[in-house]
Amino acid sequence: MKKTFVMLLVLGLIAGMMSAPVDAKKKKKKKKKVVKIERVAQGTYIAPATAAGNCTQTDGVGCMTIQAGATESYLTAKITDTHGQPVAVAIKADLDGDMQSETLYGTFCGETAEPIKIDPGAAIIFWIGITPDTAPLGCAPGEATQGTLDVTFSNIP
Repeated sequence: MKKTFVMLLVLGLIAGMMSAPVDAKKKKKKKKKVVKIERVAQGTYIAPATAAGNCTQTDGVGCMTIQAGATESYLTAKITDTHGQPVAVAIKADLDGDMQSETLYGTFCGETAEPIKIDPGAAIIFWIGITPDTAPLGCAPGEATQGTLDVTFSNIP
């Protein structure tokens, strides 16, 4: 009886040792989940876009500039004009420092349909109203008077 008990105990220990490496192989490393980080910014404008603008974040004339953070790669935006109608907006940047906003990220009428990819850390320039970039949108009326632009920046779409 003692021999049988000892034998079963030894067999149980051996079986336990044999199954341990199998279980260890099944364990997988967990992937780190990327957390979406958002920042909301607001700007105001007092006139539509013209040949030149005063692109300040508060009371911009025809445009406004809002700085993207170093980790912010996407944005969504909504413009609200005092006349209550959709307004056309072009999203641009001057990445080469020549004082020309030549990098076009996208356009929208009233509100972005999906997140728009931008360069992290760029000074984002929003041109408000009908411009050569926004004319193909067919945004009606499209022209601006004065209002606000709400922007949400994020690290992932």
